[in-house]
Order: sequence, then structure tokens, then C-alpha cells
Amino acid sequence: MDKKTNPVNERVIGPDSGDEEALREFGRQLAIDSLVQEVLRGGAEDERPGKIVPLEPRSRRLRFWVPAAAALVAISGLSLWMFGILPSSPARLDSRWKLLAASGANFRIVGPNRVELRRGELRFTSNQPATLVVETPNATSTAEGTDFLIGHHDTDSQTSSSDKQDSIADAPSKMKSNLTRLLVLAGSVNFASHQGRLIAGPNEAVVAEEGEAPQKILVEANSSFAFDLYAQLSKENPGQNLFFSPYSMSNALLMAAEGARGQTALEMGTVLAIPDALRRHGDDSQLIPWEMGKIRVGQSEMSRLINKGNALTLEQAKMRVEEITLAAKLDELEKKLAGLDRKETQQNENGGRYDLVRTRNDVARRLVKLRAGIDTSKLRVANAIWGEQTFPFNEDWKATVTGSYGAGAVQLADFIGNADGERLRINQWATEQTEGLIADPFPRGSVNAQTRLAIVNAIYFKGDWKKPFEKSATSPQPFTLGSGESIQTALMNKLDDTDVKYAAFHGDGRLFATPEMVEEAELAGDGRTLYPGKDGFSMVEMPYRGDKHSMLVIAPNDPAGLPSIEARLNAATLTLWMKSMGQRKTIVFMPKFKMETTYDKLNGTLAAMGMPAAFGGDADFSGMGSKEKLSIGRVVHKAFIDVNEEGTEAAAITGFPMPAAAMRAKIPFTPTFRADRPFIYLIRDRASGTVLFLGRVLNPSGLAN
Repeated sequence: MDKKTNPVNERVIGPDSGDEEALREFGRQLAIDSLVQEVLRGGAEDERPGKIVPLEPRSRRLRFWVPAAAALVAISGLSLWMFGILPSSPARLDSRWKLLAASGANFRIVGPNRVELRRGELRFTSNQPATLVVETPNATSTAEGTDFLIGHHDTDSQTSSSDKQDSIADAPSKMKSNLTRLLVLAGSVNFASHQGRLIAGPNEAVVAEEGEAPQKILVEANSSFAFDLYAQLSKENPGQNLFFSPYSMSNALLMAAEGARGQTALEMGTVLAIPDALRRHGDDSQLIPWEMGKIRVGQSEMSRLINKGNALTLEQAKMRVEEITLAAKLDELEKKLAGLDRKETQQNENGGRYDLVRTRNDVARRLVKLRAGIDTSKLRVANAIWGEQTFPFNEDWKATVTGSYGAGAVQLADFIGNADGERLRINQWATEQTEGLIADPFPRGSVNAQTRLAIVNAIYFKGDWKKPFEKSATSPQPFTLGSGESIQTALMNKLDDTDVKYAAFHGDGRLFATPEMVEEAELAGDGRTLYPGKDGFSMVEMPYRGDKHSMLVIAPNDPAGLPSIEARLNAATLTLWMKSMGQRKTIVFMPKFKMETTYDKLNGTLAAMGMPAAFGGDADFSGMGSKEKLSIGRVVHKAFIDVNEEGTEAAAITGFPMPAAAMRAKIPFTPTFRADRPFIYLIRDRASGTVLFLGRVLNPSGLAN
């Protein structure tokens, strides 16, 4: 929200309650203009903070402002503020902090610099450098010499049982939830909950509420965008293999969307699948159509989780130490066995060789099991912005993309005087971020003297299969194309992978009941009872070591059936299909392949998806800076993937310069998954469900690695 026109700029962690009556009640109850000013003045003159940002007259335009600021003073009815009524506590607050408690506040001073707030409202003021941590049941606020209000309350929220499976129109019911609200008056406060982390500045209110987390909202938006983009690229590239990173592309486009206004912003948010629940309402909603707070928090949290995932945890460190120990012991046993083999007279004495073999095999099994749990994957996402050194970019926009998207400071570039030199510098950065896999994402001429801004996202992934394919089992085998033609390709296979998840489906998307036990006669037959019909399909999810990431592969029973799956594929159907998957021993056949793709005409692709304004003369990116009109000149996306017996290596760059039978003996059934026909594949983050990479293989010719 625009701080020039809005008294409080609220950033939301957690969903809006949606209780419009409650919002109106807040407005009726609270004379916020006078009451909050009274609270801010609060008592003796010497207790006033040196600098307080005054609240301006209330604006009717702000949907979130009233509950955000007002709830700190009163959630149900008015709370009366007073000085000095503190609960008995063995600890005392650091003398540099002054505390004002509302009537009925339930809190405890844990230490000089730590307070627990269970219910009610508190205000803390300090003009000196002094750390303070305030904990509530669902958030932690960390301040360093500032002035802020914080409240924690239980609330009634309406929910409908229509969220439950098979329920259609049950009446809404009230559920208890709780929320923490923070209002910063001066300085800044670091606010964190399980849903996200951000820094709130003067006149900013933050809400942490039980419910759908911003990270989930971002993941759902990214998934929807991923399959929408897949559908458009499929339409534009018929009969061709595809591979791209929707996460990379949405990252880059969201940074641009933060600076978009009006119709440009509306179109970009729609294409990026920002949910309708985040549409703003009010006089200025046409200028700023989306509440971006949750998107920023979700993006920040995803970046934090990804970076955290790359860090070595204590558990992983212990496992790696044990791996070294077991590997050394195995090597020692192998050497002893080799020595015994050279001395046949010794190998029969006292049964020594038998004991050594048994011990060696036991150590080897332990080592294999241990290694499957050691995370060897690398996932790195990097954002960078290069801005023309003479262009006065909006400081708020720069702070937003730096703080929420991990882009770092805007790097100054001399596009006017040395465009090609700056292009080479950007390309060098991209190459470094992707371990050399992506070279020259910006071709010659793509950056020129008219370029004012280059936004680039790089993503790199490398993972080892939790259970590798045996290299000796890879061999040239038939791959049947959609046309029915058969070609030879290197096909990998795993005969007894117990770590995968598997499911099969009928052509209409219904789950096929894959049997657990079968009669021997069924195995010897044509398999019609073991797999869905010709129009069906199957899915397998194969984890990488550490279980943080996986590859999901979808293949039709009929080689010509992929278009039917593509027509059904979207974020919602994929979620339903994946919920039906179960872990079981599965035989997997899949080709080795290596693919590099370049999409340098994405302007037209994205315009066709619904955001043409961003690329034309009517583009409005005035949120980035209003010295001159900006537009997106060219969107470029390059991606690379290498799938082999050990695992997968992938990278991508997105950037754009801007201008019941009779009882018989049964045996376990192990299904076979065959990707020896056109298939779709995804690499995803398992914890969040984020789709990192998405593609299809229609023809593996020329992709052998």
C-alpha cells in the first residue's frame, strides 16, 4: 500500500479472516484517530519516545487497516491502557525499555530482554540501543531500540464444512483461532512465525494468524502458473520436447510485478495465478490491484527454506562421519578378504573367511542404507537486478525485491555507455550460479542502450537417486513414439526399488486399484487385470538422497495417449493424483537423457497467457520509478537437465531486460512402470510441493548422454 496515502501499511502473515461484520464492528467501536493518538502520547512527558510516526486520519479505502491497527488496542470492545500494572515476576525488564500494558494483559517478563505475551496488548518504547524479544503463542518479535505495539488474542472465525470431502453446502460454523498483531511506530521490528519472517518498519502493521500459510499460497500459485505455461508452450511447440523451470520464471516475473501498476499489474498477477482472495478493494485498487504481502512473505520463506536446506545439519554431519567410518571399515575388510584369497591355505583355517564375508556384507548393507539418507543434493536459487546507473529507481521497490526476493542490492550498470559489456557481465553471473551449465542466456543484441533494468533468476539443482539405477542394466531398447514408430534409446531400469511411490489411473483420472497380491496365472496372462486399460496411465515418484526432492514421472499406457493426460493436467488434478500414490516395490524403466532448451520468444507466450500490457507502450511499471516509461523488452529462459543412473543435474535461467475369487495361493505383485513412450516429468521440493522443473520427452533421439 502507498504510505503517502495510507496511515498504516499492513503486511499480512496468515489469511484474512474474511469476517466483514467484524471489520465494520472495529470501525464502529474505535475512534482510532483520537484513541491511538492518546495511547501514543501515553502519560508523563518524559516517557514519550523521541520520535513517533503519527497516524494520519483514517482512510475508508483500506480493507485491512482498521483491524490491523485497532486490534492492537481492542479486539472485542475497548481495552483501557494504563501504566505500571505489571504481573509479579522475579525478572525485571532492561531499564532502557519502557513498558505500557493494556488492562487485562497477561504477560510475563522472562528476563531483561525477553517478554512472553499470552493475551492482550503491550507497548514497548526505547530510544537507546537495546535488544528485546517478545514471544506470543504464534510469533516472535525482535526489536533493537524502537517503539511498537503488540497484541495477541483469540478470535472467532467462520469456516464452512464444504472444505470437507464429499460435503457440498453445509452451514458455516465458528472455530477458535488466535492471531498476533504488531504495529511499528518508530524504528523496525523483525517479526517471525512458522508461516514466515519479515521486517516491519514505521507505520507498518503485521498480522500472524492461524490458517493457510503464505508459503502454501505461493506454492499453489506457482503450480498453477507452471501448468498454464506448460499448456501454452505445448501449443506453441507441437511435437517437441519441453523443459523449463516455472519456479525460476515466476521468481523473475514477481519481482517485476512488484513495480507494476494498473492494468499491467492486474494482468501479471492473473497470469502468475495470484489468488482472487488477494485482490484489493477500494479507491486505489485499480492502481495497486493485489495485496502482495502474503506473496512476499511466502517467497521469503521459500528462499529461507531452500537456503536452509543447503546447510549441513547436525544430523547430516553425524551421518557423514558414520559414512566415513563404515567406508573405512569396509575397505579394511575387503583388503583382508583379498589377502586371504591370495593365501588359500589360510582361508580354510578356523572358518576365518566365512566370518569376514559375513561381516563385510553386514557393513556394506549398513553403508548402503546410511547413504540413502545422506542428503547430497544441491539446490540454489539466486536473483539479481542490474539497473541503469542514471535511472532513479524507487527506493521502496528496491527494498521490497531485496528484502523479500533475495535479490541483493540493485547492481549499477552502464547500459547507455557499455551495453554489451554489461550483457557479458550478467551472462558471467548466470554461468557461475548454474555451475557452468547455462551459458550466454542473453544473446548479443538483447541488451542495448535503451535497457534500463535487467532482472535475472538462476536456479541450479543436482541430486543423486536414493537408489541409483545399475549402470550394467542400461541397454539400447525400443522407445515407442506417439506416432507408433519405434526407435532405440538407452533405457535404464531398476528391478526392485522399494523407495518409490506408484499409482495407476483410468483414462478419466479415477484411481485404478492395483492389486497387492495376485495368482501366478494372472502374472502369466496378458496383465489386463493388473493395469488400467489402454486409455489409462501411471505415475511414479522417485526420491533423491535425503528425501528433500523427487522426480515425478507420468506415462500413458498407450504411446499416443500423452495429449489426453496433458489436457487433464493442472495443479488440482496433480494434487489429487499424488494423494493416491503409495510407496511400494516397483520396477522402473526410464531413458537416460540430456536436454538443453532455450525459450527466447516468451514475450508472445506470456502475452497469449493474458499479460500483453507489460510488453507494449502502455506498460505501467511506475512502481519501479517514474522518470520515464518502462516496459519488459525481452523475456529469455534457458534450461538444462541431465538424467542418468546416478541422478539428475538441472539448471535454468530466466531474465529480461526492460525496456474376490476362490481361495488360491497368491504372491506379491510388483508393478512395472515404463517410460519407454512419451512422458511428462517434474522435479519438485517434497516439503513444500513446489514445482522446480517441468518438462516432457516425446522423442529421445539426440538426447542420449
